[in-house]
Amino acid sequence: MLTFHFQNLTNMAHLIKAFCSFVIIQSFILWSPAYAQQPGDLDLTFGANGIVTADAGNLGLDDGVGVIKQLNDGQLMIAGRGRTIGFPPYESYLMLVKFQQNGTLTSGFGQNGFVITDLGGDNEGLVSFYEKENGKIIAGGTSNQIGIFEHVLIQFTGEGSLDLTFGDNGIVYDSQTVFGSVLTSLTMNQQDEFLATGTANGDVMLAKYASDGFAADNFGISGRVIHNLGELETITDCIVQTDGKILLAGTQAESGNPEGVILLRLLPDGSLDLSFNLSGWANLSLSTNNNRPADITLLESGKILVIGFTTNQAETAFEIFALRLMPDGSYDSSFGTNGIARYDIGSGDDYASAVVLQPDGKAIIGGTANNGNDNNFCLIRINEDGSLDPTFGNNGIVITEISPDNDGIADMELQADGKLVVAGTARVGTNDDIAIARYHTGINTSVAEIGVESKLSVFPNPAVNQLTVTSEKTLNNVELLDALGRTALTQTSNANRFQLDLSQIPSGIYLLRATDGKQTFTKKVVKE
Repeated sequence: MLTFHFQNLTNMAHLIKAFCSFVIIQSFILWSPAYAQQPGDLDLTFGANGIVTADAGNLGLDDGVGVIKQLNDGQLMIAGRGRTIGFPPYESYLMLVKFQQNGTLTSGFGQNGFVITDLGGDNEGLVSFYEKENGKIIAGGTSNQIGIFEHVLIQFTGEGSLDLTFGDNGIVYDSQTVFGSVLTSLTMNQQDEFLATGTANGDVMLAKYASDGFAADNFGISGRVIHNLGELETITDCIVQTDGKILLAGTQAESGNPEGVILLRLLPDGSLDLSFNLSGWANLSLSTNNNRPADITLLESGKILVIGFTTNQAETAFEIFALRLMPDGSYDSSFGTNGIARYDIGSGDDYASAVVLQPDGKAIIGGTANNGNDNNFCLIRINEDGSLDPTFGNNGIVITEISPDNDGIADMELQADGKLVVAGTARVGTNDDIAIARYHTGINTSVAEIGVESKLSVFPNPAVNQLTVTSEKTLNNVELLDALGRTALTQTSNANRFQLDLSQIPSGIYLLRATDGKQTFTKKVVKE
């Protein structure tokens, strides 16, 4: 027979109570959002459960997104178009929208975060923008205010008002031909010049401008280049390589043939680079029907990654594709099947619109997937060989429903903290609203930040090839650390303003660490 003493029972009760409390606390920690979120999960600290919608309807407008970028101060900005709501004829205007880091609209920018600009045409919109070192915003788009389409550059102050010191009272209009031109991409090079690309009368069009908005005299004829490849061409994206060469992606519609993906590489002066596919350009047909490239990016190795959408093998729906080329324009056989990977996500049409590279070599493709009833936000993460990454979302795929109707991603950005922010539209009732979502990626950005970050400024951020650093103090040593804490770049300095050459380091997230001999200053930067 067992005998129990009261004191023993009391002690045991305390032990059981303590153990249960421990289990409850640990369960709460492990299952709380901060700990439970995995790569592909929404960032619950952003907006409402990771999602933000914004409506310019109070301005009488529908909303469309062209691009989203993170500004130097960590805030987010979208460029796009606002369109009148109601019955035809519709009119659309240039639109910029600014959000704080938590997703709320920035009240000090324009009208409650919105800047709407009407240039007098009935079909206007912005496709991209860049933030200058002084905080001003230069944006590019298209307007038909003279009856034909012409591309337009426009500069705003940090508060959203028109900057009259740029171009002609803040605006540069440029029609490349008497038939007009449509701007589809805006890129900045190492010299802070802006390269506008698009289509003019069915031909490939490029125009280069100095930072003040006037045509650059070191490019083509009077800053303009037009390439006629023989058929109807449309350019969708453009990037500038570290050596100054220019890569363009687009489509070519030939008589009686499917619409093919075209890639061009130009020399810095705008002429065709004959070392690329022996002719400076290539037509890459993926299917017997339509092929549409959406975005292009360059790997550290010089390989070229292009994403878009094409008809599936059965020609019953669109599916997402990624193709990778060697620097000379030949297919990279180590990627997908003979350089091409296809992804059939939903039960209907799937579309790709943007791609970002992670520091570990993986890529995230954003777009739209149809579930048979409506369209939703779609993300897929792929490994370096083109296969789906099973550690992201559901076997490499994340589907997010923003509204009960059609939603779609237009663009996305990898933030300095490693989180992915995507922007597009969500159909709410009869209107398209701006929709933003932010996701965890699992990227390690745990390099310790020490010192005083506010004393250090960098521009641009994200940077492509060159980073300008300014400080209130005279700095004597600067270094870049990667996500693992390894030194990627170091430079000795004795100034409060200087430039870093990033052209030889891979894309990714870095910690800029500088010292004046007494204090250490830090800033997170992104190399695209």
